Amino acid sequence: MNKILTGALLLLCSFSAAAQTPRDSIAFATAEWRTTDLGGGAECRYAQIDMFGSRQSISVATYPGRRFTTSIVHLDRRAESTSDLGKAAGAEIAVSNILYMEADGSASVYKDLPLRDEVLTAAEAARRIRATPMVHVTSKLQRQELVKANRFLDGKDYEDAFMSSAILEQINKVACLAEPLYHFRINPQSVTHRKIILKNLDEIEANYRMLQCTMKYGQKDAAYLQYAVMKGYFKKIMKNLPPEDRNDPKVQQTIDLIRKAETEVRQAGADTLRNKLHCAGVQGGTISERVHRLHPCPDLHGF
Repeated sequence: MNKILTGALLLLCSFSAAAQTPRDSIAFATAEWRTTDLGGGAECRYAQIDMFGSRQSISVATYPGRRFTTSIVHLDRRAESTSDLGKAAGAEIAVSNILYMEADGSASVYKDLPLRDEVLTAAEAARRIRATPMVHVTSKLQRQELVKANRFLDGKDYEDAFMSSAILEQINKVACLAEPLYHFRINPQSVTHRKIILKNLDEIEANYRMLQCTMKYGQKDAAYLQYAVMKGYFKKIMKNLPPEDRNDPKVQQTIDLIRKAETEVRQAGADTLRNKLHCAGVQGGTISERVHRLHPCPDLHGF
């Protein structure tokens, strides 16, 4: 029996998920779920849960794996489904652009549509690693074996960047779709909008992993960009970090990581005058504007 499930749902063949902390795991396991019968043994479950430092609204579709198959659908047949696209291209990853919306569901003024209908080599995907769809795991389909071998890291924020970087090092092709099939509603109460705490330093480590991925494929400009982003984010975090946390060992570990990145980009010959001038903002503008001039399709919005 073929069943198509649509909507803003997290599709899982079994009702399970991995949370980042024991407290999050307990909150998820003890949540009060509202269940809607979808017929044929399938159910939709919805709950609001205090996890990851904020209130999360979670929808999950569950169904008997032997009685259903899942199809990814799109509006008005305007774009080929990402699953078919990936198969046709012989790609391990199929990814679409993202449509951003405000908390009330209105269109966001923030727009980032870096992808065209194209197939990228792994090296080109690494060069574009800062493009938001390349970082988000929710905007792409990936071969099952890749996901099984590369789980979210326990206790880390910015888990998408850690996982996406690791997977990019294990593939040959990425199939891209210009149509923004993934809709992202910006939540002003989300983890990435919270008050700065030590956990924000995870973002520096996540960007270092992205740097390592670019270096593997010899993408020197992208590698230097990652190093510059690490420094910029660290400066911003330290400016807003509570004074009592600034001597925490995690701060020194992050400083050591940035120094390590500096050594690696220098040894690779990525610290060219051109890259330094662009990343230092000689041409003016915000960090995001300078990065867009340096790099064809990066994104500093966050992930």
